[in-house]
Amino acid sequence: MAHMIGRTLATLALPLALLLTACRPHAGGACDKDDALTMTCTSLKSALVCSGGTWVQKPCNSPCRVDRDPQGGPAEQTICDDVANPVAGDACYLPASAHGMPSDESACARDGKAVLACRADVGHAGGGAWKLLRACTGKQKCTPDRGPYCVE
Repeated sequence: MAHMIGRTLATLALPLALLLTACRPHAGGACDKDDALTMTCTSLKSALVCSGGTWVQKPCNSPCRVDRDPQGGPAEQTICDDVANPVAGDACYLPASAHGMPSDESACARDGKAVLACRADVGHAGGGAWKLLRACTGKQKCTPDRGPYCVE
């Protein structure tokens, strides 16, 4: 009898697991185009963003987290910063509408010696990669103030 119950539970476990994972957002899965600002953390280092009706992986350079409304309301905001201290070649999030066009997302490189821009790169999660926009020369360092741009 116990053997029969164990086999029945094992038989039900796989379909139940598939059903539960089908309900969760996953990279490449469909999402509502009206939810373009919807984002959900998948780990400390990544999130999923609804872009053009599809869930797209977004890398996080700072820990992905959910912040509560400071006024005590029910609103929550998912925070996944892909602009914090990038290195050239790191993945960045590029909205579906920006593919093929320059992104206006730019940041100072982690070492402060360059200005980087998020550009289309199909080989990276999120659809883009941080590319060199401008090198800071000599004693110049990149500053994010009113920029980012190189200053002495």
